[in-house]
Amino acid sequence: MIIFESRKTSHVPLVVVNNAFKSWGIHFNNTSEENQKFFETGINSLKEELLNLDKSKMKDVRVYFYKPESYFHPTYLKTLASALLELSKIGVEVVIESNSGSLINEFGYQIELGRVSKEGFKVSLEVEKEGKPYFLELYYDDKGILNGKENHNFPIGYFN
Repeated sequence: MIIFESRKTSHVPLVVVNNAFKSWGIHFNNTSEENQKFFETGINSLKEELLNLDKSKMKDVRVYFYKPESYFHPTYLKTLASALLELSKIGVEVVIESNSGSLINEFGYQIELGRVSKEGFKVSLEVEKEGKPYFLELYYDDKGILNGKENHNFPIGYFN
């Protein structure tokens, strides 16, 4: 499951790491290339650790990524999205707090291509309604389009 939430997230105790980027040495002072190396090393190490974990405990694993788009050059976001999808496919709950339309679109595109199931996503976008923060709870359809109540439909590419 990939949980994508913009701006505010409800933080819960995480089994593996609180913020994977921080624990892997990824930060704003690094170049995108440096962060890419740290990310690839971290993600491979995490996958290896998870594959050795008892399958019954996998459902309790949640990995949190804060604003992933902030640490990498935009051309790397497709690779980043693929790695996060791989984590999700092995049974990890991936929580992404982000405002990245590129990630939303990439997930929709992967659904449209049939590479991942639309059932593996929960998307909450914070908007303003009557002057107050309000979350739109959205879901992907078979074509990778985000849909929600009250005719909130966001086709692939809408957020770019």
